[in-house]
Amino acid sequence: MELINGMWWMIAFWFCYLIVIILFMVRKKVRNKKAKRKIDYTIGLFFVYAILFLIVAITTGDPIFEAIGLPAGYEWLGALTLTGFTAWSFYLNPLKNRVVKSERDISIVKNDIQHINKTLEEFKPYIMKKK
Repeated sequence: MELINGMWWMIAFWFCYLIVIILFMVRKKVRNKKAKRKIDYTIGLFFVYAILFLIVAITTGDPIFEAIGLPAGYEWLGALTLTGFTAWSFYLNPLKNRVVKSERDISIVKNDIQHINKTLEEFKPYIMKKK
């Protein structure tokens, strides 16, 4: 009974993380954009819960695998590494890609505006002469 009460937070973390992994696999198979958006929302929700459970588990000193000989520090390090990798693949890397794409789009628009200004400057003397 003491074993289960003392390990609730880490068990909740691993459970949420398992759901995140399963949803990642399901998302790769789904082709519908609306369904992918819903799955992304659900992944984000479970990922936030997993992070919160991991933070509470680390602060309360709540390892699960210590009973089989794995030190608590290694379990926490593994959990933090997996959480960091998931954050990178789910949020940070797509965000970086969107920022790069937005910068490219902005530079194209900026070049177009510069070209329009240059063309207007070239035609300005002709327009002013006709008046």
